[in-house]
This record gives sequence, structure tokens and C-alpha cells, in this order.
Amino acid sequence: MRTSDGIVYYLNSMALFNVIYALRVFGLDWQDGHFVALDSLFAFGLSLVLAIVGFSFSLLIYSKDHSIKHESTKGKTVKVESCEDITGSNFFSSFALLIITGCSLPILNNFTGVILYLLILNILGFVFVKQEMCYLNPTIVLMHYKVVKTKCTDNNGKTTDYHFIYQKGSISRGDELTFLNVNDKIIYLRDVNTNKTNNP
Repeated sequence: MRTSDGIVYYLNSMALFNVIYALRVFGLDWQDGHFVALDSLFAFGLSLVLAIVGFSFSLLIYSKDHSIKHESTKGKTVKVESCEDITGSNFFSSFALLIITGCSLPILNNFTGVILYLLILNILGFVFVKQEMCYLNPTIVLMHYKVVKTKCTDNNGKTTDYHFIYQKGSISRGDELTFLNVNDKIIYLRDVNTNKTNNP
């Protein structure tokens, strides 16, 4: 996954976190119709902008579809050797992390709080991109997607780990999946079309 793609996925995943932080700043430092300090206004504006950007990236992410739509299109066919549905566990773990982290950040009356906020964002972002954790996203469940972690073999016998993110159908061990031949290990499918084989 390219770094630019990782940043897009990360900001989308952290949109809820940024909304929570913006609301905390607003609730604590908005008095008599204005912010009590310039740093509070800056923190509120920055977190709100990042939240809006993150939610906007949803349009870019969920517009992806690696399904084969035309029979003449040459794609990549793989056989699923192992399959694990990780939709629910990822949603609750990431959602809880966002809530706990967002609510635990201190709101300080100086730019130290802003620096701490940015530091945590950058540390989480580095790990997120480095580990290619784009599937750790609460909006996946909200958009009715499922996420499965698979180990697949292609026609040449090469084994590759894929994350399939799809809306309709199901994926299980022994299935053969055909999708666009893209250089990506995160595959979005609107509809899962599989060739069922006998599971060993």
C-alpha cells in the first residue's frame, strides 16, 4: 500500500476521533459566545477540518470496486486457503480506542495541548500506515461492509495475504475469487462472485 493511500485511510479512520476532540474543546473552552484562548480556537478548527477531510475521504475509499464487470476483462484468480472474518472485532476495538483516546486527551490552556494532540495523531498514523491497518475503520460497519483476512494462492502457486472488503456475498475457505489485477492487497468488492470448490 502506498503511503499516500495509507494517509487517506488513516484520516478517514480518525474522523470520529477528531470530532470527539473538537466537541471536547468546544464544550470546555467556549464561554460567553467565544473561545477563551487562541490555542483553543486553533485546536477546535484543526480537529474539525481533519474530521471533515476524513469523512470526505469516505467517498474516495468506498468508490473503489475491484470486481470484474466485463467478461472480456482479464483479472487475477486466487484460491482462498484460509479465511477469517474480522469485521466485528476490528469495529469494536478501533471504536473503543477512538473513544478512549479522544476523551482522555487533556485540554490545556496553552499550545501544549495542541502539540500533544498532533503528536498522538502522528504516532498513531505512523503505526497505522506502517502496518497497513486500513481495515481498522468504524465506517466500514456503518457502510455495511464486511472484512475478511485471507491467505490465497494464485495460479502460479504463490501465496499472498489479502484483506477483502465487500458488501454482498460471502467468502469462505476453498473459494476461487477473481478480481481486477491491481497491485494491492486490500480488495474492495461490491459483489462477491466465487467459484465454489470442495473444501479439504
